[in-house]
Amino acid sequence: VSEQEEERGIIPRAVEKIFEEATARKEMGWDYSIQVSHVEIYNEAFRDLLDNRYGFDKQMEIKNDSSGQPFVSNLITME
Repeated sequence: VSEQEEERGIIPRAVEKIFEEATARKEMGWDYSIQVSHVEIYNEAFRDLLDNRYGFDKQMEIKNDSSGQPFVSNLITME
């Protein structure tokens, strides 16, 4: 196990486990969909907790979609 793998937090590990279980259930005939994203806001800076390549350097901001719902731009969503 790599050092980077060892340093992953509980959220990325839990998300990975959820998707592993979803794949196993799909093979058993279950049918559903899951979308997950996780963002940290600290001192007005955003960090995508599912994308550890950038830290706080990734450009993200809160915007509104076409129906007026807020979302964080450039945030990874896992399906």
